Amino acid sequence: MIPRFFGNPQRPLFGIFHPGRGSRPQKQNVLICPPIGHEYVRTHWAIRSLASKLSREGMNVLRFDYRGVGDSAGDVSEVPTLQDWVADTQDAAVELLDEVGELDSPLTVIGLRWGAAIATLAVRELAAEGKLKSHPAVNLVLWEPSLRGADFLTGLRTMHRQMLDLWVSRVETEDSETHEEILGFRYQRSLMNEIQTLNLEHEPPPSVDNILVLTSDEQQTFSG
Repeated sequence: MIPRFFGNPQRPLFGIFHPGRGSRPQKQNVLICPPIGHEYVRTHWAIRSLASKLSREGMNVLRFDYRGVGDSAGDVSEVPTLQDWVADTQDAAVELLDEVGELDSPLTVIGLRWGAAIATLAVRELAAEGKLKSHPAVNLVLWEPSLRGADFLTGLRTMHRQMLDLWVSRVETEDSETHEEILGFRYQRSLMNEIQTLNLEHEPPPSVDNILVLTSDEQQTFSG
């Protein structure tokens, strides 16, 4: 594992590169997009384990944190728009490809939970800008994806209320015009509104070679 900071030096992103090793390198480059909020914390071990396993199979893997998340610069309360995290994912893809120097190798982007939505938007923009044409294959893996923003936030808010009900004394958390606190994380209202209206189930999938949806919900998939 090789930790590093990359991207804009004024707000660097943190990532960990797992170079491919083993006796049979596969010339596969993998970018892993994590969830946000409490799901980022709960799934950190799983993402690290996945990156290590893929590395042992000979794949080059980069896992990273969005701005305001994990060890990247800033606080999540300072992130005003979903596009900021999409841009961070694009920067991470560039960092991975610059590191391996293999533009002719397949690229796979894996997104977990809300990271799947971010990964989808990032890959779509990269494809639209023609930045993926040099790759023989571009794959998108959506792992237990949250594709409906309204449902995603409803689930978080329900869990938030349930956790507050466990306290003996009443606890107040912020829910104002500018910010909303959910499960210990304070988000800007503009970001929440953008997530609320996003529904990737009713949009065509991005222009990639393969899309794999790994989910226990048989009805949760692209319909475009």
